[in-house]
Amino acid sequence: MIYFYGASFSTEYSELEAIYDKFICNKMPKGDWGYSKKTHDPSRYILPKSPPKNYPQLISEALGIAYKNCSINGSSHTSMLDQLCKSNIKSGDHAIFSLTSPARDMYYAEDTSTVDLDAPSDPDEMNDVQYNWKSAMCCFGMYSFCVQNNITPWFINTMNVAHYKTEWSHPLWGQIPDKHWIIDKHSCVIELFDKEYFCSSNDEEYQYRNDDWTKWIDTDNINVHKYMRPCYVHPNQQGRQLIADIIVEGIEK
Repeated sequence: MIYFYGASFSTEYSELEAIYDKFICNKMPKGDWGYSKKTHDPSRYILPKSPPKNYPQLISEALGIAYKNCSINGSSHTSMLDQLCKSNIKSGDHAIFSLTSPARDMYYAEDTSTVDLDAPSDPDEMNDVQYNWKSAMCCFGMYSFCVQNNITPWFINTMNVAHYKTEWSHPLWGQIPDKHWIIDKHSCVIELFDKEYFCSSNDEEYQYRNDDWTKWIDTDNINVHKYMRPCYVHPNQQGRQLIADIIVEGIEK
């Protein structure tokens, strides 16, 4: 079985499902998805005509392997490690970690409940060096748990990269072998959506920053429409298919 851990890019219900419910099924979207900044005028976009498929489902169908989706909207790397330890994943299974914003966090309250913390809204409150270290700890914890339990771990950056906004990278990242990264750990999925907009990760003068993708979304260019719209900050069905194809190819290599 394949277990998926991630945030809203890979959850069972995200922005695209909410748009389908609201504009195609004429029913109230679930949870907090009642509002979408870019869908006030749905006539601008091609809306999904059939129920959307998340990319864990697409990967499961392509590989012919059952899946369990443990992704949570707003999840952090801390939360992913916690979910991994609590899940029923077993020896011989695969675990795919879709890494999200390293600035997010989760902590345990005294009553043992968990509390998710979003990234600071003020850039001046960001500590990218600390986020890099914390994410390295979490990812190494996930990798170690999997190796200890005979589980195959796979890592892929979605909108973020291990380096985030600083060129400093904690050496603990080096303890996760490159063969467990589906794409280069210094690259991310968003870059693959628009290779002409984002410089090549092999360009020594270029380094991806997490705010690059938000600037790209607001360009509203042809690839934003191709892979994102009608969603504002999440992949559409074509974008999900691209992610699924990348992951399937990485696993089958």
